[in-house]
This record gives sequence, structure tokens and C-alpha cells, in this order.
Amino acid sequence: MSPSQGGAVERRARRDGDRSWSFGLFRRRAALPPSLTAQLDPQEDVQAVATCTDGTLLAVSRFGLWVVPHGTPEVAAGAPTHPELWGEPERLRWQHISKARLAARVLAVTYARPVGTFEAFGHPDGLVVLADEPERSFPLSVRSGLTDAVHTRVRRSVAASRRVDWAGGGGWVVLRRVPGQDGLTPQVRVDPGMNPQSPGFLAAAAVVAAELSAAPLEDRPARAQSGRRARRPGRVDPAGSAG
Repeated sequence: MSPSQGGAVERRARRDGDRSWSFGLFRRRAALPPSLTAQLDPQEDVQAVATCTDGTLLAVSRFGLWVVPHGTPEVAAGAPTHPELWGEPERLRWQHISKARLAARVLAVTYARPVGTFEAFGHPDGLVVLADEPERSFPLSVRSGLTDAVHTRVRRSVAASRRVDWAGGGGWVVLRRVPGQDGLTPQVRVDPGMNPQSPGFLAAAAVVAAELSAAPLEDRPARAQSGRRARRPGRVDPAGSAG
């Protein structure tokens, strides 16, 4: 079977609901972990996968990056696996990924957890307050197109961003696109060690979010303000750096 024929088979299988994928250099078809397929939404197709040297499976879908731990690194070489060895999947939603970068075949992802909301902001969900977790590293077993899919999804989720400096730190105000939802979700990602409850900070962030939301789409700064150094290839930091 030629590579083009193999790709057509995979696309047809995904369209017909076959929840399996191809792993490794020889593109051997293998079923996705049952623990993952049980968590997928009805219209959530897996678009790309990659295995890590410790056996962890990464999977890209419309709604986020799935991380499925495994009990043995032998899965990275395409060895037979047992369903009971797969751990509980975790979905890192695109709108909560702050940074993604690839270096020396290691995908590093910074995920931001919601820590509160500023309900005074004129949005149904308020202004979502996020704080970065420690960076997570995923050493890939082979080169994979999954990293391009991750970079694309994270970049496209950001409609606009602007820095807010404040006493003791500050943060980035970001308008994010959320798959399956209309409109834009306003967020503020605070710097490490920054207390979001510092007097006046959230109110100031809400003003910036309102300004970004009111700007015509073509005038919105889809990336951080000018004057910052260019980003290195292989790195996506759409909401700016928290230092």
C-alpha cells in the first residue's frame, strides 16, 4: 500500500467511526486506548497521535491535547498492549494551554488552570483568571506531525492579547476561541507569584478585555504587542510570556 493509499484508509476509517490509529515508522494500525475512547465526545475525532518514550500516548482532537499514561514504555515501540495498563486520560483544553514548544524531540507544554473569575466583567462567564502550572515535558519516541497540530491549535485559539503590568507582577489579558462555543472567552493569565486579588488588578484587566473585545477584528492584536523579541522556531507562546 502506498503512503497516499494509507492516508486515504485512515481518513475513511475516522469518518466511519473506526477509533484506531497508526503508530510508529511502519504505520501499524492499533486501537486507541479504551480509556481514551470512553472519554471522547460523540463528535470528537482524534486527528493526530504520538507516543512518548515512557509509553505515554498523546492525541490531538478538536477540543484539546489528550495525555494517556501507560504502565510500560514498550508501547512506544508498537508492542502489544493490554487495556488495563492504560491510565486515566487527561485532556488539556486548547483555551488553557499557555505555551507549547518543541526542542530535541521533546514537546513542552505549559497549562494554565482556572483559579477564579471576575464576575463584574460584562461577559456571561466573567473574566476567567488563570495561573500557569509547572511546564510538562513529553519526550517523543519518533518525529510526529502531532507537534504541528498542537502549535496550530494553540495559535488559532488566540484572537487577541495585551499585557497588564501591576505592582508585584501583572498578567496577560487574552481573548480565546473555545471549540464548540460562539464568541470569544476573556481570560487573564497572571504571572507566577502574582496575587490576582491585588487591589484594582482584576478591574484593570477587565478594562483591557473590554477594549480588546470592542476592537474591530482586523485591528485586534492577535499576538503580543510589538517590541518583544521574535520567537524561536518551534515555540508557540500566543498569550505572551509570564517571565
